[in-house]
Amino acid sequence: MFPSWTEVTPGLWRKELEGAEKVYRDMSMAFQASGREQWRLYCQCEVRLKEGFADFDLPTALETSWKRLRFEFPALSVVPEGSGKVYMAPQSMQDVDDWACKTFIVEHYQSPESIIRAAAGPYDLPRLYYFPKSSKVLFLSSHWRIDGLGTCMLLDRLFEIVAMYQPSHIDSSFDLENEWKNLSPSLEDACGSLEPAKCSPDMDRYVRDAMETHHRVAVQGIGLPYKGSAETAPMDSCRQALTLSQASTKALVAACKARGVSVTAALHAALSETAFSLALPEDVIKDYSTVLSANLRDYLPQPYNGRTHACATYVTGLTPVVRRESNFMERASELTHYYKNWYSDMLVKTLRLRYLYHGQKLFAKAPTVANQATNTKLPSGITLSSLGVIDKHLRGKYAGPGGEVVVHIAGFQFGVSLVTRQMILYPWTFKGQLSLSINYNEAYYEEERAVDVLRKIVTVLEGNVGLKLDIVILR
Repeated sequence: MFPSWTEVTPGLWRKELEGAEKVYRDMSMAFQASGREQWRLYCQCEVRLKEGFADFDLPTALETSWKRLRFEFPALSVVPEGSGKVYMAPQSMQDVDDWACKTFIVEHYQSPESIIRAAAGPYDLPRLYYFPKSSKVLFLSSHWRIDGLGTCMLLDRLFEIVAMYQPSHIDSSFDLENEWKNLSPSLEDACGSLEPAKCSPDMDRYVRDAMETHHRVAVQGIGLPYKGSAETAPMDSCRQALTLSQASTKALVAACKARGVSVTAALHAALSETAFSLALPEDVIKDYSTVLSANLRDYLPQPYNGRTHACATYVTGLTPVVRRESNFMERASELTHYYKNWYSDMLVKTLRLRYLYHGQKLFAKAPTVANQATNTKLPSGITLSSLGVIDKHLRGKYAGPGGEVVVHIAGFQFGVSLVTRQMILYPWTFKGQLSLSINYNEAYYEEERAVDVLRKIVTVLEGNVGLKLDIVILR
């Protein structure tokens, strides 16, 4: 067990939440009085079986595979407790069965969309739903437990196990005594971040300046006009999305490459122009900055940079500034350079201190329904979190015991629940098609506003890369 875990009683381990996990946990709890959870991750996959597999018992295969997944990723069984989290080593398969009874649900009545919209929670454990009518699988988890790419890798392993399922074969390879060895360290432990007390004065100044800038230019940056007042309570967490054709996606990738910019940078530049055009009156002179989720997995040492440590939160937030007076290509070029050069040893070494100061500033005026009216300015900007090429992490095709592909993922959706006035944009490519998905709360925005944001981003792209982009799905 990692040094920061303490064995309270035989088989019961506890660890204080810190760093990124603590910030995400505190945010998930901030709106519990409303019965809703902020930043709860969801991932929905439409599962298709090979023709001739009509008798394949998919619900049982999923439940059995879910239990196996728990052994490989025991963080799925960790529960929050006060200011920490607790792991209880299973004493028998009955403990694993009891966990599965709490977390695996075959849902005959509700739709995936209704569960996602409700944003109910926070729950102590993740959940995996199977919907027989639509053959969809829905994974839900608090963000302190896992990040977006980790979710994709986790489900990739799940479907890999499902494809190999054989009713006649009883999996007896569970080594329950050693399950704990598969627990993943926190981000700060994995990357070797220093304890705050061990940071130098220069490090402290660096972090304080960074967090001051972060909150000034991003958290309190350009906002969108929203419905209601400061007292308006949150309602359902909603989503709108559009998907480009494979031909348009391929053309956009080629056009960006020819101009020396990444697709993500082009989307970021288009989002900034959209924010400028929709900004609140008091924000019309501001430059654009938003919280950008950055994947740290690629920078972690082995084995933490691989899929065996999928069930962890290995992301951080960045705040590049887009200058209002610059043009589209200048913005895209500067952002491309930023994406390639944001990582530094100083940033990683001071992550614990960064999240300590970030949490203090974020919750100085805790963002709860009861006290939002006291805030001078409620953040209502659009956060950006690019998932990149999903197929790199969720392959979408899985072979059975005979070597032939028996499980296909026909559809993919990802997002988070939002209880605040902020929106979050998730771009990704799956099966050669670019999707733009935006999450928001219906108490503060109409559906038309979310669709307008998406369409404006596409229009800005078209006008600056010389393409007509074909939208094949808008919902």
